[in-house]
Amino acid sequence: MKMFKKITVVTFAMALLFNILPSLTGFAAAATGELVSITAPKELVLDNGIAKADIIKALPKTVDAVMNPTSSNGTLDIKWTETDLDKYDAAIKVAQTFEVKGTATLGTATNPKNVPLDSKITVKISGQPLKPEWFSVASKEYNGAEQTPVVAITQEGTKAGVTAADYDANVVTATEVGKKDVTITAKGDKFSKEVKVPFEITQKPITVTGVTGVAREYNGKLNDIALEGKSAVLVGLETPDIAKVTLVTSAQATAESKDVGKRKITEPKLTIIGAASKNYKLTQPTDITVDIAPKALTVTGLVATDRIYDGTKAVALTKGVLEGVVDKEDITLKEQPKGEIASADAGQNINVTVPLVELAGKSDTKNYTVTLPTYVT
Repeated sequence: MKMFKKITVVTFAMALLFNILPSLTGFAAAATGELVSITAPKELVLDNGIAKADIIKALPKTVDAVMNPTSSNGTLDIKWTETDLDKYDAAIKVAQTFEVKGTATLGTATNPKNVPLDSKITVKISGQPLKPEWFSVASKEYNGAEQTPVVAITQEGTKAGVTAADYDANVVTATEVGKKDVTITAKGDKFSKEVKVPFEITQKPITVTGVTGVAREYNGKLNDIALEGKSAVLVGLETPDIAKVTLVTSAQATAESKDVGKRKITEPKLTIIGAASKNYKLTQPTDITVDIAPKALTVTGLVATDRIYDGTKAVALTKGVLEGVVDKEDITLKEQPKGEIASADAGQNINVTVPLVELAGKSDTKNYTVTLPTYVT
């Protein structure tokens, strides 16, 4: 008795679930009662190239049925005539349309009025989907004005049979540098779906004149040349952008050589800033030069050696330190400096002059000059 009650409760709950579930999920329950009419299914649209077996799988398994009473409305199982698809060819790229017939089965429903159980469904196979590589959209250089893309069919698209009548392209416009997608949508029966092809506004090249290198003393470096741009002019800016783009000079420009002389700047490292700067690409100038002067060295600590009168003006010098050589460079005095006095006569606290001296070493001595003390005593 207890078992009977449990089975009754469970069965009732299941029946309740199966009656409520269709309204919650959108799937209709099997039709019951007397058949009034059968509603043909909606058109079935499938992708190009689908296999025949997959078309058959995609056909609906039931059709909607109107019943008496209407509370019994539901679905009837249906068997489709698969031979109606015999003319289908998966290799055909254009759209294909077929009408497939079928016959419904009553199941637990009745048909006292002999309503025809025949139904049919239209199966449409879309044309082959468009491919992005079938189209090209030429980029355009920034010009400060609104620009519209032009869509062209590529050689691959022509081989696929695409013509201007087979698609529509949405009209997008762009002014600033960047990319926007052009959506190309199939029309007609030859093709299907849509693709997106980028349309790009590219930077406009500009040049600059009037930039100069700031002369400096030799320091053994290639890439610390300062540039002066007070008289610089940016050439090629669109008129509305003249006040929106500013040149920035670098203190780290690179010269062709670190050595003394008039040197060409190989890497100016100029940049531009401003609200409209992203729309331009600055071409680095190749005619900037800089004057690199020799570095002045000094000799300190020289000491004149007292001596006995010998009738000459020569005076021996000792000690002395060469100062100012660039770090890690090998530069020395070629020989110990020699002094000279104005008169050969004896005396005290006589001023000794130091003649010019030569430099030596493994580094290039042409990059240096030596400043000697005026007098040594």
